[in-house]
Amino acid sequence: MKKWIIIIVVVVLVIGSGVILLRRRGNGEGGNGGPAAQGNTAKVERGDITISVDATGTIEPLITVEVRCKASGAITMLYVDEGDTLEMDDLIAEIEKKYTQADVDRAKADLKSAEARLIQAETNIRLQTEQSKIQINQAQENVKDAQIRLDKLREDVRLEKIANQRSVEQSEKDLEIVRLKLKQAEVARPESVRRAEASVTQAKVSLDLAKEDYERSKSLHEKEFVSTSEVDSEKAKLDSAQAQYDSAIEQLKIVEQPASKEELELAVLNVEKSILALDAAKHKQIEESSRDKDVKLSEAQLVDVKSSLKLALLSKDQIGLRKRDRVAAQAVVTRNQVALDAALDRLEDTEIRAPISGTILQKNVEEGQVITSSISGAATAGTLLLTMADLEDVYVKTEVDETDIGKI
Repeated sequence: MKKWIIIIVVVVLVIGSGVILLRRRGNGEGGNGGPAAQGNTAKVERGDITISVDATGTIEPLITVEVRCKASGAITMLYVDEGDTLEMDDLIAEIEKKYTQADVDRAKADLKSAEARLIQAETNIRLQTEQSKIQINQAQENVKDAQIRLDKLREDVRLEKIANQRSVEQSEKDLEIVRLKLKQAEVARPESVRRAEASVTQAKVSLDLAKEDYERSKSLHEKEFVSTSEVDSEKAKLDSAQAQYDSAIEQLKIVEQPASKEELELAVLNVEKSILALDAAKHKQIEESSRDKDVKLSEAQLVDVKSSLKLALLSKDQIGLRKRDRVAAQAVVTRNQVALDAALDRLEDTEIRAPISGTILQKNVEEGQVITSSISGAATAGTLLLTMADLEDVYVKTEVDETDIGKI
């Protein structure tokens, strides 16, 4: 809208100036009744007629800016004065930075502390994860080893019981045998004597027959009815029968007599040895109860390591807690980062810079003056520091007489 007003005003001024100029020329050429001056001639052409209108007014810039400050405090440095020309972002003034700088330092310290807690939280998660993994693996190995030991112990105890039972049974059998041998050594057995007497009788009959055959052969040989070889054969049979008879007699003597003193002592020792072996085997059976206790102890150890495995698996829940701690630490870091950014913004606000390129029209403050913030929430808009404008683009503000307004 301002642009159109400027255009209209300029057009009015041009037209008004043209009208005034034409009137003056008309008065000069024939106003006194004298002869008209000889003028220039030109080809008639279609064009614009300029009519000017005289009016008074003011020239104002298109862009005028009131410079205020977001920060509050005393002005420590003021670098400009009225009439100075500035470029955008040129430094105009500085506000006291003591408290805002302290806020920045505190915010930085809080941020570093929060970042340290975040790093610690992430480290705790990593350590908790590694520790949980190690504990679970170790607990699983312990359960596996305990199960293997228990299975092996159960098998060993089972085999020991079988071996002990067999050892007792074998020791009882051995004891029975050596006792029987001792009894046999102490008393001659009638059946053995009878067998030995029968052997003697049979050997005696065979001997008598062999003697008769030998005597017959010998008699026939003297009469030259049989050869010498036949006599020798009968003699050999006789000698064999005699040897068998003598052996049967000696065997009969042996079975008719009890064992010797040495044999009896040896038999007694064998009995005592077998009794000791039986007692040892039975003692091993008694000790089986302690082996059963070992099995129960191994079973309890297996229960313990399984409990440890459960605890190790539950330690995974601690990882979730650590992660929540990290989320909380990250939130604190974010909050402190926002606080630091806000503090840095407030610190930056203590430096007042030119919002546009232009000239300072009016300065309202001096160094040392305390100003109020434009965003402090007060009813006022804050202290006006200065007014500046871009004089490159201006417009004319004027009032035109109503008699001339029809010419515009």
